[in-house]
Amino acid sequence: MKIKLALMHRDGEVVFHEVKATLPFQVFGYTFAAHPAVNPDGSFKDPKKSGWVVSEASSGAMAGHGNTRREVIEFVKETVKSVGADRVRMSIEHQLSLQKRDAPEREATI
Repeated sequence: MKIKLALMHRDGEVVFHEVKATLPFQVFGYTFAAHPAVNPDGSFKDPKKSGWVVSEASSGAMAGHGNTRREVIEFVKETVKSVGADRVRMSIEHQLSLQKRDAPEREATI
């Protein structure tokens, strides 16, 4: 599956990158999936050195980071359930607002 990530640079510029993610799972009706950490240019970092990230599929909101894919998936499942559906919804809505705010012509694909 592909997830559109909004990466914010230090100068405040937001650049979108579409990345391939694996092992999707659902919590509170939202789909999450794992992918290696991403460089500012949208390329993947080496997962053995930089770990794995789980992002929400519709918004690209990062839900967690860990050393192994299995570790971060379990961490995110537990964390998302513990913070509750309302907080998850607010985080996803915030990330979607970033996507609406910034121009789609700055998209890149991995």
